[in-house]
Amino acid sequence: SAGDTTVSTAMDHSQAQLPSMDQLVERLAQRLAQQPDNLDGWMMLGRSYLAMGRMQDAINAYGQAYKLAPGNVEILLAYAQSLGMAQGNRLQGQPSQLIAQAEKISPEDPNVLWLSGVTSFEQADYPSALAKWEKVLAALEPGSDDAAEVSTAIEDARSRLGLGHEKALPSLGAGTQTQATTATSPAPRPEAVIPGAISFRVRLAAELQAKVLPSDRIFIYARAH
Repeated sequence: SAGDTTVSTAMDHSQAQLPSMDQLVERLAQRLAQQPDNLDGWMMLGRSYLAMGRMQDAINAYGQAYKLAPGNVEILLAYAQSLGMAQGNRLQGQPSQLIAQAEKISPEDPNVLWLSGVTSFEQADYPSALAKWEKVLAALEPGSDDAAEVSTAIEDARSRLGLGHEKALPSLGAGTQTQATTATSPAPRPEAVIPGAISFRVRLAAELQAKVLPSDRIFIYARAH
């Protein structure tokens, strides 16, 4: 009907005016040029660039956040991981130094322990990797996907030590709902161990899109099952 056509045309016109992801990110970058002390903004920009595959831009954004808060564990890990991904998914050099800083600040944080274990694994220090990953495993919910993946990494480290699989894996303690990361085999790799890393895309209903500004925050809650 004519009425339906009018509504459809109006919706098409409204959607046509919506900014693209690139435009929203560019606006955020422009704002941060005027507000260089906006720590949350730099972290958001880093995550956005990472999702877009703009690795060097993500590194630069996380680097700005690091300059503002060099003692922030979340920033240390994010910066280290982006640097590691840019150098072939390895943590040697500056990434491992940043992780070491995070470990001094929060030595019992499962996310820190996981990445610190990865650096030990890369250096063939398998006893150290095992010790750290066993602590991570103890903090996870028994039977969860994260626990299974950390167990796989532990098995790999054990096999490298010649322990084989005849020894029982560490018992699963009372798990805490941590933002644990995942492991791969035969060797853990940084891109699979981003703390709390979950790939997703957020889409807003058409009636809400016109009301959202680039500065608005969206909170995503995830919990292990």
